[in-house]
Amino acid sequence: ADREFTMKWLIREATYSDINDIARLVKDLTDEIIERTNAKHFNVNIEQMTKLLKDFLENGKYSVLVALQENEIVGFGDGG
Repeated sequence: ADREFTMKWLIREATYSDINDIARLVKDLTDEIIERTNAKHFNVNIEQMTKLLKDFLENGKYSVLVALQENEIVGFGDGG
């Protein structure tokens, strides 16, 4: 039987309070790519990533959008 699955999403511009979650998602994505492709492993440093994201947002170098489900950040993307 067909089931209808409806999930509400919220997409908004990232804020400083989102930086740790975005850094975690970057690391998780990198780890998954390495695992699935058997690529040479490289380390994603969470502290360095967090600092870089703060700098990017603070100086307007990069715009990030976050996707939320039930108030949890589950994705991110380039805000252009």
